[in-house]
Amino acid sequence: MRTAIVLSTLLILGVAIPSVNATQSREVDCISSSSTWTLLDQECMAFALGSVVPGETHLIQFQTDNEVDVLIFSQAGYSVYSNDQSYRAANVWDEVGSLESINGSAEWRWTAPTDKSQTNWYLIIDNLDHLQDDDEGANGGYSASGSITIEPATIRSWTLHDMLWSLDSDEGLSVAGPFSFREGTQVLIEALEIDGTPDVFFMTEQQKDLYLQDTANDFRISDTDLLSITSSSSRSWLVPEVHADQPLYLMVDNTASPTGGGSGATPARLGVVLSILPILDAEISSPDNLLQVDVRQIISLSTSNTPNDWNQLDPSGYSWSAPNSSCSSTISDSSVSLCWTSEGERTVQVTVSSIDGRTDTESVTVSVVDSTPPSSEILVSGDIVRGVGESFTISGRSSDNGEVAKEEWLIDGNIVQSENQSNSSLTYSFDSAEDIGSHTITLRVFDSAGLTSSSNISIDVVDTTSPVTSAINGTEIVNPGDSVTFSISAIDPESSTLVFEWDLDGSVDSDSNGISDDDVDMTGASITTIYETGGSRFVSCTVTNEAGSSSIERFTVTVLNPQQEETNSSTSFGMIAIIVLALILIFAAIGAFLWQRTTARRVAEIIAEQEAEKSEKIAPPTAEEQAQMYASRRSSDDFESIAGMSSSELGNSSSSRSVGSTAVLDDLISDDDSQNFEIETAKPAPSKERTKSTNSPATLGIEIPIMETTSTVPEPSVNVAETINFTCSSCGQDFEVDLPPGVSSGNTACPHCGSIEKVER
Repeated sequence: MRTAIVLSTLLILGVAIPSVNATQSREVDCISSSSTWTLLDQECMAFALGSVVPGETHLIQFQTDNEVDVLIFSQAGYSVYSNDQSYRAANVWDEVGSLESINGSAEWRWTAPTDKSQTNWYLIIDNLDHLQDDDEGANGGYSASGSITIEPATIRSWTLHDMLWSLDSDEGLSVAGPFSFREGTQVLIEALEIDGTPDVFFMTEQQKDLYLQDTANDFRISDTDLLSITSSSSRSWLVPEVHADQPLYLMVDNTASPTGGGSGATPARLGVVLSILPILDAEISSPDNLLQVDVRQIISLSTSNTPNDWNQLDPSGYSWSAPNSSCSSTISDSSVSLCWTSEGERTVQVTVSSIDGRTDTESVTVSVVDSTPPSSEILVSGDIVRGVGESFTISGRSSDNGEVAKEEWLIDGNIVQSENQSNSSLTYSFDSAEDIGSHTITLRVFDSAGLTSSSNISIDVVDTTSPVTSAINGTEIVNPGDSVTFSISAIDPESSTLVFEWDLDGSVDSDSNGISDDDVDMTGASITTIYETGGSRFVSCTVTNEAGSSSIERFTVTVLNPQQEETNSSTSFGMIAIIVLALILIFAAIGAFLWQRTTARRVAEIIAEQEAEKSEKIAPPTAEEQAQMYASRRSSDDFESIAGMSSSELGNSSSSRSVGSTAVLDDLISDDDSQNFEIETAKPAPSKERTKSTNSPATLGIEIPIMETTSTVPEPSVNVAETINFTCSSCGQDFEVDLPPGVSSGNTACPHCGSIEKVER
């Protein structure tokens, strides 16, 4: 029993061990690569493709004499393959670029997946029987040899599809699309044959829908057919208008139809590459009317309508040519702004470049026509008023979108000045009386295209000068009742009619308007009138021209009164009588003056005699009394101090009692008042002989007659008085005063104005 159990166990283990060994992984070491290769059974060859950038494409040309597998792995996938693990997972191998069970010749393109980062890639020629390939692909069992070429593929700028496709029998697929192509787009279809006899062509959207429903492919774009592909081939198609700008689909077919195509009896494999060459058709567009462009009008040109569906245009590949664009030229790659200063046709050209180096040129014609007239302006404010013969200057201003060719100045429609320039001025005057009135001044401007504009102002020519008149001709002295004629002449070249208005009496307000000298009593260049009453009349004549300017002349006429109508001789006698009467009055005045002066002298003599008599009886004054006497000049005591008499004694004088001392002094004041008295001390005479004073008193301006005096008074001691020069504080006149010795000050009257002044040494 125990023996049976042991044998059973060994039998089970014997059966189980081979099964375990069959599923174990083995390490695969591939031989070094060679362009010509030979593989024994259960061998592989590895080709290192290096670090490949995502999207980079390689062209693979392969030939073998026995069935093998061509597998492509990334760095990580190759490790899985080397450990003999399952390599069919999507994250291990690149199924799109791999071909299994390939025999014979094949050509295809492999593009590094764009969903993976840059890494090292490997191409493996496999002649192994892998435990985990589920018997798919070649499994070895024989030797195989062949050749291989791997090189970078030619990449076209606009490759729309590049992929390997496998189709079962009687199968059709839409492998790319929809695409919309402009008319003229060049389409290139390339088929890289591997197995079978498939077909490739384009269909419209409607055709594609029908094809996928019943696999009928009789309706297709036949110009794109690649049928029964047994070797690598291509087809170029220029998109016509009928198929332009609509959705199109690329189809791969492995069915029995269409006629001439492959049978679809066996599976098919092929590489399909679809590329296009977008049209390069430069196009210039503009929002402006290029057939009617004004001078200096800025137009915009753009290549924005140039087809660029596939980004075929080089962003910096624009070259513009715009001849004679002198006023504005702004170029910004695909657009420009241009203008011209003169008329004419201009050709604007642009050359565009594509990113693949192709170029295309387009041009447009621009017709420049001056359609804007120039501007004109006369630089004055309001209307002008000038007199005949008065010069005036006015300035103009003009401009044009092109060029101002000429300026003309017109007066009342007649050209008076022409200048081949802008901004000219006009100096002019109206010199004739016939020019009085309103006139129109026009500035007319021409541009180089002959277009014109004009501006107008008005000028009023008026008579600004008054008539030139002669003096009034008439009789200056007339008798009442006599007729008198007044006449005047006047000229005024600017007026054909003059009005003469006479006011015959400027002191009478004939029209009762409150102004007496503006009456119009008579009119005409010559008038005759009669004055009935005597007196002076102020006659005026106002001459007015048509402009209202006037001149006035005046004349005085004397109308005699009746009592004045005497002969010339009686008038002369009356004048003589008046002159004689005037002379009598003058001589009488002179006589009275002389009598008054004589009387004053006599009074002075009497006073002097009385003074002499007094001095014989009265002792000489002391020095202090002399100072008071000499210094005091009051109006009531002047005479007393000089004469040595009291006022009572003067009142008893025999011949002058009736004349008061003050009155006498007033009468005695003469033109000699500016002289000062010189006081001399009296000396005793040896006898009663009459002595003559060597110095007449001059302080009061009177003369004392020579008198005989007899003095018994002993002669005092002689003290010399000091003469003081003094200026009156009231009138500013100078006079002299003698102050006796020992006297320092005294009061005296100014001999000029009578002001009492204090005199000090």
